[in-house]
Amino acid sequence: MATVVSAEMLEKLSSPFTLFKFPWTVLLIIGNELCERFSYYGLRAILVLYLTTIFGYSDSQAVATFSYASSFAFFMPLLGGYISDVYLGKFKTIIIFSIIYCIGGFTLAGSALGSGNIGACIAGLLLIGIGTGGIKPCVSSFGADQLDHSKDNIVTSYFSWFYLAINLGSIASFIVTPVVKQSQGYAAAFVIPAILLLVALFVFLLGSRFYKKVPPEGSVLKTFVKVIRAALANKEEAQYCQHWLEAAKVSCPEQEVQDVMTVWRIMPVLAMLPIYWSLSNQQGSSWTIQAKNMNLKWGSLNLPPETLGIINPVLIICFIPLFDKVVYPYLQRRGVACLPLHRMSIGMLFASFAFLFAAFVQALMNSQENGEKISVAWQFLQIICITVAEVLVSVTGLEFSYSQAPINMKTLVAALFLMTSAVGDLLTGFISNIFSFLSPLGFFLMFAFLMFLNFTGFVFVSYYYQLNKMRTTGNSSVPGSNSAAYAQLTNESNENDAL
Repeated sequence: MATVVSAEMLEKLSSPFTLFKFPWTVLLIIGNELCERFSYYGLRAILVLYLTTIFGYSDSQAVATFSYASSFAFFMPLLGGYISDVYLGKFKTIIIFSIIYCIGGFTLAGSALGSGNIGACIAGLLLIGIGTGGIKPCVSSFGADQLDHSKDNIVTSYFSWFYLAINLGSIASFIVTPVVKQSQGYAAAFVIPAILLLVALFVFLLGSRFYKKVPPEGSVLKTFVKVIRAALANKEEAQYCQHWLEAAKVSCPEQEVQDVMTVWRIMPVLAMLPIYWSLSNQQGSSWTIQAKNMNLKWGSLNLPPETLGIINPVLIICFIPLFDKVVYPYLQRRGVACLPLHRMSIGMLFASFAFLFAAFVQALMNSQENGEKISVAWQFLQIICITVAEVLVSVTGLEFSYSQAPINMKTLVAALFLMTSAVGDLLTGFISNIFSFLSPLGFFLMFAFLMFLNFTGFVFVSYYYQLNKMRTTGNSSVPGSNSAAYAQLTNESNENDAL
């Protein structure tokens, strides 16, 4: 006998839980994110080793393939966000791209059967990139759509829990997937993330009848392109303007032109970030390969090399409140400015130091005789440095992007910030292919040098950039200067749903 769901029953089902103060549908979305992040980071954790072990890829080929796959996944949110905003809305977009994601997960798992199938592997990675990229700009913002925004701090609380789910999924994946790979092989290790994708989709579908579904509202990307085209079409007017984009005022509303000019000013800062991401994202590729050639014994345990990936998310959870509550206030009391661009420049130095330490560890490895291996604990210092860099560059970069963007184009700027990671991965892939003749030591030294050059360029760009003073007074008052706000900003960058 069919159950009739009345309006009163629907209201009760959608009422907030006492413990979390969220509608139960929001808990489904958070659970969906936890499962999806476990899947994505789980397959990434073992991908480089899979390519070198099963298909005989060289280290440089494996790093390049890993980077291209990651870059593709970070470009796809543009497609997912556009489809969501212009055609399907968030709910349908999540379902369609989740199905593609599931197919990709099982295709990748199938590629590990027998002696391995490289065609199925590449096809699986492409489908995974389309799937994860397609849902990325939709899931977090769809959860926020379910909230009663009149309640104090409920949005901040939601993004805090959402960010926690991301990190818990990541940490769990770095524990479970390598252990399964070591004991049962690659096929079983890839099947677990694929199954978790099905679980994520099932959990999300449980709330299908009860979600608030906001219809598509159009794309701000069209406005941005329209202003650019108008300015180029009125070149004669540009000679009488202080900025070439002001020529667009002939045919576009003044506010739209001012917003695009603000975004244009931010772009040189964002253009300096891909090199940083190129270094940061190698934790799962070149650093994993380095760990593979080290002594992985830890007491009585023999650790898989990819397990060290767990250190970064754990340190991130610890470092964000440490910097927010201790480091920044201490520096401010000493009269040291903690403006976003200052923090980001120091973070780039830490990224360069991280690869100098990686080069030092590699030199120690090369100096060993009779096949002896140094302990993988030597990698801890470079992991700590790159994590500090992440707090100073990535977290602060999100804050900068959010605070400096005009209100109508915040998600566009967040999307541009997200794309810097895609470009960084693309650079890693190109460099790994072009300089494949370099030794691991030379490879790490080259990236340390590139990061230092990028730091110099960033200082130059920062010197000529004038911050929006309303958004950069002090530290605790700016968005993203605490872990809760960082969680919200993290998901702002994922929810380019105005695209």
